[in-house]
Amino acid sequence: MQQSRLEMTKLNANINVTKQSTELAYQNAQINLRNYHKSLVKSKEIVALAQEVLDARTVELQEGKINMSVYLNADYSFKEAKNNYISALLKYYTAKFSVEKTRGNLINYIQELK
Repeated sequence: MQQSRLEMTKLNANINVTKQSTELAYQNAQINLRNYHKSLVKSKEIVALAQEVLDARTVELQEGKINMSVYLNADYSFKEAKNNYISALLKYYTAKFSVEKTRGNLINYIQELK
């Protein structure tokens, strides 16, 4: 009888630890999601700005106002901004996946993606 009470106490303690660790994982996933969303928004703004600069440099190159190296620098910056945006997008969706995983909601999340 005492042995089964001890086992029950251990099981309850394990359940509490599991609940706490799950809640902590969820909170961390939420924080990461918010941070990556901010990064994603900023990256999108940078892509738009780099596109504007590249468009302006393209016109300036066609008019002979700048040399090719200035244009190529703008082109490189635009490509780099796009790569950073894609990286931020991947991190955002990975964080979103983690949030849904800690909620136990992966099946619904995957169905939403379809």
